[in-house]
Amino acid sequence: MDVKADMFKELTDMFMCSFCALRYIDEKDVTVYEKCITNQRIEGDEEPLKRKQVKHSPCISCLGFFRPSICEETITRVSSFILDSGHDSDTFNVSLTLPVSFLLRSYSLSSFVRQRWPALCSAIEFWPPNSVKNLWKDIIAPQIASRVNRKFDLNSELDIKVKFVYADDEKECLFLCSKFSQVRKNNEISQSAVDKILRGTYRQWLFEDYFPSPPPVPNKFVEFQDVSLHHFSVYCGGRYNKWSRNLSQTPWLIKGKRKTESSVEELITDLVKKAFKATKTMFGSSGREDVDVRCLGRGRPFYIELINPQVTKLTKEQLSALQEEINTLGRDLIRIHHLQLIDKSKLALIKDNEEKKKSYCAYCVVWGPMPDLKHLSSLTPFDLEQKTPLRVLHRRPLLTRLRTVYELCGIPGKETLPDGPSFFKINITTQAGTYIKEFVHSDFGRTKPSLGHFLGGIKVSILALDVIDICLDWPPTES
Repeated sequence: MDVKADMFKELTDMFMCSFCALRYIDEKDVTVYEKCITNQRIEGDEEPLKRKQVKHSPCISCLGFFRPSICEETITRVSSFILDSGHDSDTFNVSLTLPVSFLLRSYSLSSFVRQRWPALCSAIEFWPPNSVKNLWKDIIAPQIASRVNRKFDLNSELDIKVKFVYADDEKECLFLCSKFSQVRKNNEISQSAVDKILRGTYRQWLFEDYFPSPPPVPNKFVEFQDVSLHHFSVYCGGRYNKWSRNLSQTPWLIKGKRKTESSVEELITDLVKKAFKATKTMFGSSGREDVDVRCLGRGRPFYIELINPQVTKLTKEQLSALQEEINTLGRDLIRIHHLQLIDKSKLALIKDNEEKKKSYCAYCVVWGPMPDLKHLSSLTPFDLEQKTPLRVLHRRPLLTRLRTVYELCGIPGKETLPDGPSFFKINITTQAGTYIKEFVHSDFGRTKPSLGHFLGGIKVSILALDVIDICLDWPPTES
């Protein structure tokens, strides 16, 4: 008799279903597996094409995972779930969570067949090469795809998670839990921990002394438990202007109490989250301004990560309408522009703060006559040494940061009586991460040199600060 035919007969005689027996003889034709499931439907749901006296016994390998009833239940429930979810993805992938007993029985059978049929199986360490998960995706997933009119794609960003359970899972793995403390994590048996143990030197010892090889005939079938889904994050971005001097960039709370009524983040993300029907959002930007600092000019680049969105395809017209809705809500506080979908790969540029330049206008005052501002423009470029400002020292580590000032010029303003205040402003372009307020007033000498140092050692105070430009062409301007 042919070795594979002999192997197939012996495996089915020891209560392995025909589907798994085909796996163990390394059948590569998927249509053969499909016919196997079809034949089971014809001959009776629980008939695994084995001897009649074991008609209702689950398979010693897959625990009845490929019996027609569970295949049909899975196809129906997963299809309905996808259609009811409201996700607009044209594709989907499926991730299967199987009982740990699948892993244990697989190693047990692998050990058995490699010893029983060494000529056929010994070349591969873990047998069979055709895994349950891969065959499920080859046979069952396309049937789901047909019902939901979507393409099954292993690279899809819409991941359908299907979980199966086995009532005796805990019982069969009890010896592992007693021998290896790492097997149980958060009151659950860890698949990865069991896999690591079974791949190690313990494998032969375990199957000789604690778990039979081949494994025992199970009394219960594996069952479908639930289905969930998760879509990979989608990103959108643009630039924002902030007109208010009483608006934080992100929600500002101290001991649970709000310090500002709203924030730039909330004014933008609340409507974006609603439009994309996302579970949550994460807001990021190229730096941040203080609550009392305006952001003018081209505005500050920002992006939003939309976590598990149902809507992933907004047209330019829809994005334009969303942008207008945000600007209407944020009237007199913020304005956004160039709102667009962003590829994740483009986020690296916005997150790299060290190489960017930023321009500011600082409104300053000194007590006494107007200082000579003309020479300031000839000083650049120069470097600053800035210790962590006192105002943020409670939340940031004490460091000395080196920052470069690239451009600096002073513009005289109103001059009062000789013993009164004199007002002026400076336009300054610096390396990203420079503390401008501290450069102006020196932060009790913690920033060196300071503006006062260049003006003859006088004391300079800052009245207000505006961001004029974030020197970064991001996101790409749409035509």
